[in-house]
Amino acid sequence: MPGADLYRAHLEAAVLDEADLTGASLVKAELDGASLRGARLDGADFGSVEMYDVDAREASLDAVDLRGADLSDASVAQTFMQVVLDDRTVVDGLTGTVFGPAVVVDAEGRRELSGADLESWLNSKGAKVRVLPS
Repeated sequence: MPGADLYRAHLEAAVLDEADLTGASLVKAELDGASLRGARLDGADFGSVEMYDVDAREASLDAVDLRGADLSDASVAQTFMQVVLDDRTVVDGLTGTVFGPAVVVDAEGRRELSGADLESWLNSKGAKVRVLPS
């Protein structure tokens, strides 16, 4: 389903393991409790998405816009998280391991964070994430 338009879709508890959602629009979608294991989400738009308690282990999130997304209690493992984040992105309870870098847009402007800097930024907002070396 590359390029799918899933605007405001109700995908609570959906099993989207290995799905190809490259370039999909998931703006304001509800993915609470969904499984995205190994999914390809590169270039997808996750603006204001709800992703509480999502399993995104080994998913690819390259160039994904997560500004305003709610990633509360989601779990990741070796997930490529080369994404755009901002002060509205909720990561409280996000756990696991990710690869960076990520672009952060906040009061300090737009900057790329990787390694310990990205880990510190995420964890200062309530995540318990370890950023792996590329």
